[in-house]
Amino acid sequence: MDPGEAALDPVGVYDLTMSSQSRVSRGTFEIRGGPRKYHGSLVLGTVAVALESVGTSAGMIHIRARMTAGALVLRLVGDGRCFSGNWVLGTQRGTVVAEKRLVPEEDLAPC
Repeated sequence: MDPGEAALDPVGVYDLTMSSQSRVSRGTFEIRGGPRKYHGSLVLGTVAVALESVGTSAGMIHIRARMTAGALVLRLVGDGRCFSGNWVLGTQRGTVVAEKRLVPEEDLAPC
């Protein structure tokens, strides 16, 4: 991270799509809290889990959640609202896109 760049504020609700070679899953995640104390939840289909850790830097969000099959890690890069990246769960991996939901007073173009 460039010393002049501030870490982004990840707090909010995101719609996400996770893809692998064999399937596509849609869901949401929510990040609450503040710097060094972020927490939240992830929902994919009928599975809901707490976020173990959330880290940020300029344009990046790193998320770790504990699933039945192990640790799910999301690495996302974006502009604060629109993100893309990858996910890893054990030997499984794929791509992910996420879009932060707008708060009512925001009027921005879609991703």
